[in-house]
Amino acid sequence: MKEIIPLVSICCVVYNHEKFLKQCLEGFLMQQTEFDFEIIVHDDASKDRSQSIIRDYCQQYPALFRAILQTENQFSQGRRILPILLQNARGKYFALCEGDDYWTDPLKLQKQVDYMEKHDDCYMSTHASFWEVDGNLVTRGCQYEDERDLTTDEVIRNGGLYLATASLIFRRELLDSKPQWMKKADIGDYPLQIWGSVRGKLHYFPQQMCVYRYQVPGSWTDNLRKTGINTQHLLTEVAWLKSFDEETKHQYSEAVYSHLLPFCRELYYSKQISVFEYLRALRKSQPHSFLLFLFQKFFTRLGAFFKRLFGI
Repeated sequence: MKEIIPLVSICCVVYNHEKFLKQCLEGFLMQQTEFDFEIIVHDDASKDRSQSIIRDYCQQYPALFRAILQTENQFSQGRRILPILLQNARGKYFALCEGDDYWTDPLKLQKQVDYMEKHDDCYMSTHASFWEVDGNLVTRGCQYEDERDLTTDEVIRNGGLYLATASLIFRRELLDSKPQWMKKADIGDYPLQIWGSVRGKLHYFPQQMCVYRYQVPGSWTDNLRKTGINTQHLLTEVAWLKSFDEETKHQYSEAVYSHLLPFCRELYYSKQISVFEYLRALRKSQPHSFLLFLFQKFFTRLGAFFKRLFGI
């Protein structure tokens, strides 16, 4: 019998998501589509019952689910999880959702894929989402009222939390030729969003079709809340975005350095980067603030000089 190749591969990353996982997986199962899809779940050696839940779903729905169950944590060994998932995916399109988030609209896949099938220049699609914060649903992130394409400038300026990972669907060929700057990043979703908007169109739907859980225990955002942004992460983000700016011939310089300016300011005052690197970010993002900074530095130095000269 001929193997049926799914049009969409749903890719789910799981680590200690026992409390939320069933709601996530049920969000996949409720999808009403006119095409075939598969569900690939990667568990990174969870310490709770996540793997047991995944096995149960694989047994109940063997035609839909495939599982990658690690016995040793891959992330702690420096391996990226998304590439492991995507290597096992067969679809023309990849839909992402982490195990602590969930989809709320049964027509989500059909809406996004219908549009992308009709528009060959659309490499990624997204939609509005709810955030769950302390058990309450709130409206944050990208929330435009009209359906439209998002610009690369918008994606860069608004950072990695602008688009919910659970809202993203993108073409397989988006990752066939990953640029060098993307390989330098220590996170996956934000660079992927930028690349989707550069490679082709990134289409936005105003319907809220998923929930992103913010600061779930053990998550990236929870770690940021507890410890603050890691200096090495800041340095890495500055490095790969500067590389992106160079590889794209400075088409998006103002957006890049507007996003990087707070990072560069923090790194400069913590003596992690030179004043010249900070000034470069200031000059490219805020020319007027750059001149003001120079005047302040000049008069501060001048005042110190006269104090020494006249012994004031």
